Formats: sequence, structure tokens, C-alpha cells
Amino acid sequence: MPYKVLLTQHADALGQAIQLGFDQSGFMELMLLPQHLNWGDETAVSRWLDAAKPDAIINTCGWSDDGRDASFQAIVEPAKVLATLCSERQWPLLQLSSYRVFNGEKSGFVEADELEPRDEVGELYRQAEQVVAEAPQHLILRLSWVIGWQGQNLLTRIMLPLLEGAQAEIVSERRGSPVSHEDIARVVNALAKQISCGSDNWGVFHYGAADICTEDEFAVYLVKRLGDKAEVLGEVMDVSGKSTEPLSAALGYRHLMDCFGVQPRTWKQAVNNELALWANNNPMAVDQA
Repeated sequence: MPYKVLLTQHADALGQAIQLGFDQSGFMELMLLPQHLNWGDETAVSRWLDAAKPDAIINTCGWSDDGRDASFQAIVEPAKVLATLCSERQWPLLQLSSYRVFNGEKSGFVEADELEPRDEVGELYRQAEQVVAEAPQHLILRLSWVIGWQGQNLLTRIMLPLLEGAQAEIVSERRGSPVSHEDIARVVNALAKQISCGSDNWGVFHYGAADICTEDEFAVYLVKRLGDKAEVLGEVMDVSGKSTEPLSAALGYRHLMDCFGVQPRTWKQAVNNELALWANNNPMAVDQA
């Protein structure tokens, strides 16, 4: 029988990328959780999961690229219910988390650094991590900036205004190690495969690009690559003086690489791949270049 992995949130851009990655792999069966499930009703969730009988669970409930619409009910409550049920049934649980659990005041962060959430969203992720860590077989995967051609994220925040002839605002000194939806799907798939083969590496892991960039460096490269595909009508504006957000979202990747052999990609490769996906899905915009 195929190894069955359950994905909790699949309607967003990252969920779609994870689905595609599993479909292309063909190694495991990906199951999708009903989006109407009431996480406040642990009995109903337990009944549904016992009927589905997954071998492992990937929890992305409430996760988003920009933290928009984050809430206790969306992030912490599902994590708490899943951690309890996975503990009782000995199911592995992979939980996505965020750089927001750190204050952003260091140049970069590793797994052993003290958690000091930078905002209310970061505090929700911290609470979710805390309850998931109680499950014996857990993986918490913290991500740096996440980019993609769909959704609300750094790439679309810059790209869409440029295509529309508007100003794209950046904070030039912010730094991160951007990873794409497609690349996260690759990493999640690799972790699930190794879990299915008996990997016993549990705990907290970071994933970021192989290299770090500032928002300014990211924008310069994006404008250049976007100009190869479409007409860039707008301009980038540095609004550093208006921002009070901590500067660093850079996460290391070495612990993940040492334990699972997952090789990081460069952020420029992530930009190139996401722009290629955007071009394939927006031929009219590309044709006008």
C-alpha cells in the first residue's frame, strides 16, 4: 500500500505547489483534509482522521506568506488538536512555521536561538510550535521569506505594481534568504519520503536559500528578470524611513542538510522558477512585452 500523507491546507498557493510536487513524485499518496472541518470539535476531527488513516500529516493550517488573517483559531487550535491526536496514534506530524518567531535583530538565526516573536503573528507561530513539540514524532520547519507568483508575498508585492505602472515599495536594508513555493514543496516531499522510509530525525529545522539578500538586491534582480518577460511600467521606491519592522529574516539551512541531505537552492533560482511559472500562466502579459 502507498504511504499516505495528509495535507491540512491546500487551497492556497503553497498548498497547490505541495500537491503538484507529490503528484509529480508519485512515491506517496497525498490526501487532502476537508476545508470545512471544525478544529474546535476535537471529536469530529478525530473521527475523520481515524476514517482516513493517514501515515503522516503535514500541517499548514493558518500559514500564509505574509501572516495575513492569522489568528489563534487558524494557527494554534489546529496544531494543538493535531499534536494530541498524532501523539495518541503515533503519527508523524510536520508543522510549517516562520522566521517571525525571532526578533529579527541578529544577522541570521539558527535552530538553537531563543524565541522572541517579532509581532503577534510570530507569537501565534511560537504557540503552535510549543504544542507540536509535545508530539513524540514531530518536525517543525521554519521558513524565511517565502515567494511565489501567486498570493501575497515579497515577489508579488514588487512585481504587480511594476506591471501596473505603480510604485513598488521596499525597505532596502531588510534581509532574508527567500525560498519559493515550488522549493518548499520539494523540501516537504523529501522530508515525507525519508519519514516513510523510517527516518528518526525529529525536532526543529530551518530552511532558507543558500544565500542571503536584501530587499533592494532582490528588487534589482527581479526587475531585470521581469523585464526579460514583460514590460516594466512602474518603479521601485525605498521607504526605509517609514518601517519599524525588524531587519533580518535570514535562516540557516545546515541542520536540515546534515540530518536529511536536503540541498538549498539560491534565491535567484527561486525567482527565475517562479517568474517562469508566472509567464506560463499569464501568456497575454508576456506577449505584450
